[in-house]
Amino acid sequence: MCPIAGKVIAYNPVVTSIPYFQTHTFEAMINGQALRVVTKPGIPRWREVSPSAVLLAGHVRLGPGQRGLLMGCGHGASAAAIALQGVESRLLAVDPCCIALSLTEQTLLLNRVANVELLQEISVLPRQAGSFDVVAIDLPKGRKLARRWLVEGCEAIKPGGFIYLAGPNEQGIQAAIKDARELFGAESILGYKKGNRIARWKKQGEIPPACEWAGEPGIASGTWHLLDVELAGRRFQFKTLPGVFSSDALDEGTRLLLSALLAPECRPFAGERVLDLGCGYGAIGIALAALGAAHIDMVDSDLPSMACTRESLALNAVHNATVYPGDVVCEATRGPYALVVSNPPFHAGKDVDYQMAEAFIACAHHAVAPGGRLIVVANKFIRYRELMSRLFARVTVLSETGKFHVLEGSVANP
Repeated sequence: MCPIAGKVIAYNPVVTSIPYFQTHTFEAMINGQALRVVTKPGIPRWREVSPSAVLLAGHVRLGPGQRGLLMGCGHGASAAAIALQGVESRLLAVDPCCIALSLTEQTLLLNRVANVELLQEISVLPRQAGSFDVVAIDLPKGRKLARRWLVEGCEAIKPGGFIYLAGPNEQGIQAAIKDARELFGAESILGYKKGNRIARWKKQGEIPPACEWAGEPGIASGTWHLLDVELAGRRFQFKTLPGVFSSDALDEGTRLLLSALLAPECRPFAGERVLDLGCGYGAIGIALAALGAAHIDMVDSDLPSMACTRESLALNAVHNATVYPGDVVCEATRGPYALVVSNPPFHAGKDVDYQMAEAFIACAHHAVAPGGRLIVVANKFIRYRELMSRLFARVTVLSETGKFHVLEGSVANP
């Protein structure tokens, strides 16, 4: 499991008081059962059991000896509720976020749920194709990722098995139901709750050839989307997947950050050990590793992002980099670093998460060696400069556009 809370910063007592790293427990009544849920910032809707999770828990049933797959387990409330209703069944719970998987593990332990297995991989395929009686999907963010999960669910379930899909209208559940209809036929709408709905299908056969999107790279099982990017006169290729940040093209912020870092008169990474926090599919770290850094440690909490980075390291023949799972930071990384770089995430769901931003800056400050630097790119409307000024001796703007700026925080020499 990916470590969280105290474990993730056990070597770093300076930041143990940061609210972002502190876990919380709340009680929820689901299907007449009182559950205790372990949660923390860093995942969507961490303070509650979402209506889609409640709908899945209320309608998904596993009979004795049956095996179910829950895609998108979050903090584990729905996994615990489903498993407790079918104690003679087995449930496999997956989530793209290693923070969520660790919270689910703790929620299951707290509620003494023993018939759930967690999988810290990006897919159950091909090893577990056709091995599930029931597949339940809590709608992820982004239509392409939802399509990837629908295709995976179709291949993972046995003929005659049931597929459940739940999610909010504002996140595109109706479009996802339309996509599922192309795979499985007409749906049964089972219920509604607070702008959410749940639908069910029975698997009749394989993926219809007419469903062309099911074969697109990154959506079809075992495939990747390939990006070609030119940086500092060198061409790089990156493997990406739906759901990974800016998976279709190098985003404007990352390009601005790399332009600042790769300028001939700058290159603060040359010959240095560098930490890339929130590495995504690896564009920043791989470029720096290939163009002069001594070694790059790359950290992310998103399993598909880490898988993309590892694939892209091999694709670009970059060997002086290591990828770690972590909730902002990772116990396995060993600082201090001359340079920490990041295009940091600032959303957990729809809202700006300043707890996450503060955790990023505090952990980066702790990781930077005396005389070293943190260089980040951020949207101008986010208070990164203010937050960095609280800890760093000097904060300067290296470059900017109308939307983004690249900020450098310097740590004074002793």
